Amino acid sequence: MITKKIAGDLYGNGFMLQDKEGRVFKIDSVHDTCFTVKDEFHVKAVQFVKIGTDYHILARPLDLTKEITHKGETFVPIVELAKVAFPKIKWKLFNQIASSDELDFYFINDFYCDGHAWKDKHIPSQLDLFDKLREWNFAIGFHEGSWIPVTDNNNPYK
Repeated sequence: MITKKIAGDLYGNGFMLQDKEGRVFKIDSVHDTCFTVKDEFHVKAVQFVKIGTDYHILARPLDLTKEITHKGETFVPIVELAKVAFPKIKWKLFNQIASSDELDFYFINDFYCDGHAWKDKHIPSQLDLFDKLREWNFAIGFHEGSWIPVTDNNNPYK
């Protein structure tokens, strides 16, 4: 079920949709929980789109340790999230976490991000992290069957 909040997030963060034939569409407008779309030639579709039946959201799986390319920039998401949470620290990828000399940063499923060191340090604004994940087109809050994964060969967000 696509809620009004998720519909707004999809539109506001530039998510794209793919139809049964594999064509990719940009969301043109959102009306309640329905969308109008444009194809690659910017021709408006005449119908409203329902997610999970004829169209699916193109989103990234939550593998934050794999390098991605988004809008021309290539980076490792877990490291960039750590920089958002603790910008004064120099971060690097170590196994499945972002690590520094003083702090480790890890991501726990799609509900909670946390940093941990010798003493607990909590992230001041978890919302900033989830906003970044949506901006980078990760599948946050989408129910099973409503999205298909973006791959290196199928990445409209490069």
